[in-house]
Parts: sequence; structure tokens; C-alpha cells
Amino acid sequence: MRRHLNILNENPELKAAFRQVVNGRVSVQIDSIQSHKLYSMGLITRDGNKVMPRYLLYGIYFQEYL
Repeated sequence: MRRHLNILNENPELKAAFRQVVNGRVSVQIDSIQSHKLYSMGLITRDGNKVMPRYLLYGIYFQEYL
């Protein structure tokens, strides 16, 4: 997870998009490019146009560190 955190910290737009995901109480809609990047990293799951953290642990960890 630390490696993912470093990648997010190097990319402010991606970081902001993922912060929106982990802070959302339900699935949220984000930019399709950011969604694709986060999905490729394994951080989110997709349900149509909506996304959510892949694992509960990701949500908990990244809420604290983003």
C-alpha cells in the first residue's frame, strides 16, 4: 500500500480522485481516465460508471494517509 501511496502523492489529480472514492459513503463517479488508472493499480472496483475501493482495508488506510 505504501507503493500505491507514493504513486498517488506523485500525481495530484489521481490522488484527488482516489480521495473522493475513499471518502465517499457510497459508490462515486469520477473521471474515466482517473478511474482507469486506479482500476489498473488494483485500488478500485467498478460498477458501471460508479467506483468504490476494492477492499475495505484500502478505504481505511487511504482515508488516513491521503
